[in-house]
Amino acid sequence: MKINTSKTAFQSFSLAHKTTHPRLRYKDAALSQSNEFKYLGVIFDNKLNWKNHVDTIASRVSKRTNVLGLLARSTWGCALSTLNLTYKKYTLLVITYSREPLVTAQPHILKVLEHAQNQVLRLITGATKTTPIDAITFITGNKTIQELIKEKAVLLHEKLLRIPGDQYWKTYENKPRNLKKQNGFIQKVTGIKTELEIKSKRQPLHQRRNPVDVEQSECYLHLQQNILKGETGTDKLRHLALETMNTRYPPDKWLHIFTDGSQMDGHINVGAGLYCELFSCYLPLGQHSTAFDGKIEVIRTALCLLNLHQNKFERAVIFSDSKAAILYAGSTKTVI
Repeated sequence: MKINTSKTAFQSFSLAHKTTHPRLRYKDAALSQSNEFKYLGVIFDNKLNWKNHVDTIASRVSKRTNVLGLLARSTWGCALSTLNLTYKKYTLLVITYSREPLVTAQPHILKVLEHAQNQVLRLITGATKTTPIDAITFITGNKTIQELIKEKAVLLHEKLLRIPGDQYWKTYENKPRNLKKQNGFIQKVTGIKTELEIKSKRQPLHQRRNPVDVEQSECYLHLQQNILKGETGTDKLRHLALETMNTRYPPDKWLHIFTDGSQMDGHINVGAGLYCELFSCYLPLGQHSTAFDGKIEVIRTALCLLNLHQNKFERAVIFSDSKAAILYAGSTKTVI
């Protein structure tokens, strides 16, 4: 691997008033020092106070607020529920992106995000500036920025405590610090837990397993009655299919997962989708794929998603209209 020194920089993190300026070289080439860098949309500054990151988020929120303003001021009107849903799906995602580290930010830095959120909520409800924020959040069913940050930070800390084989977070001792005004992530989360009296009992995370590896799977290719598809009408086939599903797999005891894959005539793109009470998704397979590939991929995806919801169901059945896909997925020699 060849490193391009013109595109390489370093950054030092310190709470000192004066920034240190070390001289680093790589193969006789001096490396430039950066005061901030962006990684996966998060801006890291030298003091990790997140001010530049928060300012960038507020700027993006301001642009999206203008879209909500156009909807709210339209002559045909827009329902509060529609504006609120647009805010949650379009603007709130920007505000809350990677909000866990913001728990260490000072209150005056987060004021920028709080102001941006309050402006949007007033736009949704049509409230005046004198309306209390608690009333606006109650009407719209939203949480404040501080609540969202604390909630996500505590959840992240609980997950870190349960990482299999990692002892750092479990054995970390929260010793007294010389810095009394700027606490770290662990200190802030510990304070939140103490304040809210959260006493969590540490338990290991569930190991991710394929349900096919731990449970016996069966494949059925026939309905309750033996029929010939070519000699049976569409309505009767539909009734027999529903009868088989409800008799062999009662909905109160089985999780029904419906899958389908298709390739449109004259098009080279293939798509597949699945639906059940726990999850649903659509999978574009792109070019140079077949309808069979789509049916196999959607079954594989269903198994992966079941692996993430093992505590929410006891037995599951995957429905497919392709005998070849069912035989392929049920084969003991096939890895999907």
